Amino acid sequence: MDIPAGAVKLSEVFDNTCPFKNRISDWNDVIYLPYSSGTTGLFKCIELTNGNLVSTIHHISVPEFRIQTLTDGNNQDVFPAILPMHHIFGIHTVLENLTLGCKAITIPKFNKETFIDVLENEKLTHCYLAPPLMQLLVNEPRIKPECLTRMRTIAVGAAPLGVNDVQRLHEKTKGNANILQGYGLTEAAGGICWQTPYISGGVKIGGCGMIYPTMELKIESESGELLGSNRSGLISIRGPQVFKGYLDNSNATETVLDSEGWLDTGDVGYYDEDGHLFITDRSKEMIKVKGFQVAPAELEDILRSHPDVKDAAVVGAPHDHFGQVPKAFIVAQYPNRINLKSIADFVARKVVRHKHLVGGIAITDGIPRTASGKILRRHLKG
Repeated sequence: MDIPAGAVKLSEVFDNTCPFKNRISDWNDVIYLPYSSGTTGLFKCIELTNGNLVSTIHHISVPEFRIQTLTDGNNQDVFPAILPMHHIFGIHTVLENLTLGCKAITIPKFNKETFIDVLENEKLTHCYLAPPLMQLLVNEPRIKPECLTRMRTIAVGAAPLGVNDVQRLHEKTKGNANILQGYGLTEAAGGICWQTPYISGGVKIGGCGMIYPTMELKIESESGELLGSNRSGLISIRGPQVFKGYLDNSNATETVLDSEGWLDTGDVGYYDEDGHLFITDRSKEMIKVKGFQVAPAELEDILRSHPDVKDAAVVGAPHDHFGQVPKAFIVAQYPNRINLKSIADFVARKVVRHKHLVGGIAITDGIPRTASGKILRRHLKG
């Protein structure tokens, strides 16, 4: 096998590794210190243990949740390791796939040209994308459907993906690839819900699939009432993937983790009659209009489906009579011919009155996002 220029042999890494002062020997030893995404406040350092990471990878032992085929003498799945490995989604996918013997295509630094080259020249069987990469896959004219013919699965995570986004991706792949979504968070060592064609109910567009067998999930109202199927509320989870705490920040830990081990995810959603989870939005990002809750993600999905809108974000703007109203920021597909009123009317035809863009629409050069694709709404509110 030809070794790429600049590659470092694993044996050299081991030879030059400093000796461990404290070896990882216990299930509860902290092994990984990622940071929270910082979408709703300051970054926090998250303590993930040996047991947390082993538990999050363990779900691949359940055939219904596995999208890869096992490596043997005749087959080896191939995926591009292009997500940032300092992010839980990136490191999770690498560990999971290496456990199954999959081949990882790595690149020193992500750029559009390299990504296109990998799609064209590597025989990829599956890939993992954050929403900005998904948008690139859909919108870049140089990425032809022929580049994706061998791709069985495209998994999208790290931030919500709307129904319209999924449909556009289906069109780009000509329906040959399964478009899957999951749900997770750094405080739970990655994914806790996953959808595949093999779970009960199959793939439901807009859903996140079913919770892993080792985890528990409950949905409650703001008053603490336990809610049943198809009733939206606050999501809490419990199980071996839940983090140890925030490093040197016990107050922040106690805010989200109760004495019974339940983690307040900060997300709002519901599960249907088949047990599939659907995320509505972040609880801190919900816009309260005349007492009604408005999810920014719903309006953003509609905005991105408009042919003149390349990208969008929605925030709550102060209003004298309604408390808050939705305000949109858009990146124009064709800046010279944009008609903001027609876009506002386009949204209004698809939603009830309290979801109308009463706060207006502003044009911007780009939507501020984290490396994993989450919208930094606080930067738009300033």
